[in-house]
Amino acid sequence: MGKKGDEECEKNSHRVLMSTIDEWMHYNKDKEKICCSIYKGYKLFPECEGRRKVICKNH
Repeated sequence: MGKKGDEECEKNSHRVLMSTIDEWMHYNKDKEKICCSIYKGYKLFPECEGRRKVICKNH
């Protein structure tokens, strides 16, 4: 996936494919859990609600 949004989001993170193709979980250097969607403009997933409320940059 060579999208600018993906590159920006995983610049300091590495991407791990989740259950669905459009859901990606990012782990930054601080091991904080960041949930992003390449089809939903990197909006926060409900699964992240009980975790850290972090939103990746939307491009």
